[in-house]
Amino acid sequence: MNPRSKLRRLTLASASGFAWLWCCTAGLAQEATVLKVGVPQAFGYFAALWQKDIQVPGVKVEYKYFPNSTDLADAVLSGAVDIEDQGEIGPIQMAANGSRNKVVACTGSNGRNTNLIVRPEVQAKSFADLKGRRIAYAQNNNHKLFIVHLEKAHGLSDRDFTSLNILGAEAVAAFVTGQADATSQNSPTAAQILEKVPGSYVLARGDQYDITNLYCIFATPKAIETKASAIRGFIREYEKIIAWSKANPDEYVKLVAPKLGVSENAARVALNNNSDGLAVIDDAFLAEKQVYADEIFATGIIRRKLDARDLFIKDFNDAIASPVKPAVPVQ
Repeated sequence: MNPRSKLRRLTLASASGFAWLWCCTAGLAQEATVLKVGVPQAFGYFAALWQKDIQVPGVKVEYKYFPNSTDLADAVLSGAVDIEDQGEIGPIQMAANGSRNKVVACTGSNGRNTNLIVRPEVQAKSFADLKGRRIAYAQNNNHKLFIVHLEKAHGLSDRDFTSLNILGAEAVAAFVTGQADATSQNSPTAAQILEKVPGSYVLARGDQYDITNLYCIFATPKAIETKASAIRGFIREYEKIIAWSKANPDEYVKLVAPKLGVSENAARVALNNNSDGLAVIDDAFLAEKQVYADEIFATGIIRRKLDARDLFIKDFNDAIASPVKPAVPVQ
């Protein structure tokens, strides 16, 4: 083979090798990890992440908004989303029903957002003054526990009230139209009720009666196994968005209120009452959540005892830069 032909073959081989390498590299770049995130309507900071389209380096974060909490729960149970934001009782209920999903991170206490609201014509200085009244609240979540704590604190029981087991828009309508004398709700819904019924007032807050109402990131086992790095990066961004929201409340309110269909005032009230950061899931946290899970079982909200260590996992604590306590002193 003459030198010129040999050189030509080497050049072609090199070009072919480069083209192959470029195609493979481009293909890998196009196969970035996709993290599917379910965004709830009622609470937390996921709405800000969604509206700012916060991304994680090396990850394609896809947000999907769920105005209905049932659809959101179904999405994470079916694997349609990898992670979602849930009040702490939701994952416990799903775990008690057999879900293998795990909680990878939680905020600190949002108990101030849980309010018992009373109509203006009802004169009550304490929960005991509502004896014989009609109270609307969901009896399958933290609102049931809130009422139980109020009853214990004032030496009362369910027999002393007419409990209306209704939630969401139905409970709001019952309160606004006077079919209920009081209702337990979380903001932004609670704040909107106060706007709709002038003179109505908050009689008690959740944090005054040991209700923490943590917001938790609930993840599928498959996502934890195959997308741990993406989840870890997302938790870092979640902590940053909490800090940004607290430091820029006006921007936060204008960003999320229209998308969530709530007033700016209601969004601001919820933000003011929300936790300032994420809590570390350590032994003390797990002990506290075990007491919580046991109480939920005792009240009949769940029908099977649960080991908190099987649900809340420590694997992602290293993603939290500035942890807060899971509960805060009553103010």
